[in-house]
Amino acid sequence: MVAAVNFLPWRRRRRRQCLRLWGLCYVSSVLCITFVFFCLRVGVSTTNATQNLRYQADTALANALDQRLVQWKAQQLAQAQRRARQKQRELTQRWQQVLSDMAADLPEQAWFTQLSVQQQVMTVMGRANTFAALKAVDSALQGLSGFQTGTPGKTGRDEQGYWQFSYQLVQETGNDAQP
Repeated sequence: MVAAVNFLPWRRRRRRQCLRLWGLCYVSSVLCITFVFFCLRVGVSTTNATQNLRYQADTALANALDQRLVQWKAQQLAQAQRRARQKQRELTQRWQQVLSDMAADLPEQAWFTQLSVQQQVMTVMGRANTFAALKAVDSALQGLSGFQTGTPGKTGRDEQGYWQFSYQLVQETGNDAQP
């Protein structure tokens, strides 16, 4: 007689193995999907953090550059103002020298009543007590360095008896001393 073989325990084992295999596949798939999702999320968050840091760094750099530009412009303006003041100071010193030379050469009996400068021409008006003082003024103005005697102006006596005179002195080229 043929012995009867019971396949039931084998089927159960086989079924459990199959369930374990498919359960393991399912859990592995879920874990893999979760891992991939987690990796993507970490990657996106890292990218966002990096972009935020880069944006903040770029903004800080732009602000620093703007500040530096403002400082640079302020320095340039201050330097230009210093140069302008220095140039004005030098100009004033040159004119001070010219006027000091004129005053030193002017006789005591003569004085200036008006002095004006327009472009390259200086006009001097004044009075003198004597005709000799008037001649001394004429020779002093002709010997003034940096200027050439232009057309002499009106010379005559006023109602008080003083000699009135006026001269135009033309500034020599290359001498930029102007008020």
